[in-house]
Amino acid sequence: MGHDGLTRSPSGLSERRTGFSPPELGSPTAPVVPPTGAVPYPDDVPAQVRSTPVRPVRTRRPQVVARGAVVHRSVVVVAPPGRGDEPVRMTSHQRVTAVVGASGGLGASTLALAVGRRLAATGPPSVVVDLDLLRGGLEVTAGVEHLPGRRWDDLRHARGRVPPEALLPLLPAEEGCAVLSARGGAPPGVPEVAARDVVAALAHGPARVVLDLPLASPVLPHVLAGGALVVLLVGLRTRALADADAAVSRLLDGPEAPEVPPDLRLVTRGGRAGTDVVDEVVAHLGVAHLHHLADDPHVSRDAERGLFPGTGRDGIRRCADAVVAAVDAVAVAS
Repeated sequence: MGHDGLTRSPSGLSERRTGFSPPELGSPTAPVVPPTGAVPYPDDVPAQVRSTPVRPVRTRRPQVVARGAVVHRSVVVVAPPGRGDEPVRMTSHQRVTAVVGASGGLGASTLALAVGRRLAATGPPSVVVDLDLLRGGLEVTAGVEHLPGRRWDDLRHARGRVPPEALLPLLPAEEGCAVLSARGGAPPGVPEVAARDVVAALAHGPARVVLDLPLASPVLPHVLAGGALVVLLVGLRTRALADADAAVSRLLDGPEAPEVPPDLRLVTRGGRAGTDVVDEVVAHLGVAHLHHLADDPHVSRDAERGLFPGTGRDGIRRCADAVVAAVDAVAVAS
């Protein structure tokens, strides 16, 4: 262990975490891997994004179209008769970004909202989904709790295909960024199947989706299997680095990890750390680095004023713009 509290990783750590053993060629589960090679990026894509490797995405079986329809609280829910508890599969989709905090208190929810806001400001509308189904309350962080619209407790009976074109206009939104959260931060038992089906439906809609995804969320395996871009927010203190190492291992090697590792990017969080410290953390974790989010007093002041994260010209907006650039680069390469 070095003087900075980092445990020196054995050689080949990155290869162990990013590699996989594909099934035998010709088998039904064999992944389709596109040929490697240089991928042209637009001129305005930052150099750090250009140098980030784009992981291959596995082709999955097409989603089966469900039959039958019921209406619940003005939201049309489509599901085959007798199969209401079978979740809709999330297929590989480049319009989904998941923000995951390796530790509590790093500001993952704030970053997820800022990414959603910047996506809506630079392209099609977006929707930010709170997947903390036990505590929730993303709408308070966004400052939209006073706006009318559907919340998770209105959708707890959703099953099968939920038409996103019907759902999106019913959510509270600001400047093209909708928010799906719990009402008052206390969802009355949202079933896992309802959360999976709603997220899968939104992923196939017109809006780009940002998930505020806790590591403990039951939806985590389905998000990873769906080919989302995963942004992991990690701290730089000793305990936070231990949490980061455990989170990377879980996302890339754990039981929830798909056969093809997810496209995982790192955002470091803390004081104005030196480049050598950040580089050492990135090398230890073996994950591509997107941005360092330094402490910024403007972020907390904007939150007290009830401003939607990503509105002001502060550190969280600059970090969100780096994530948006990565999202756009992946979309161009796909």
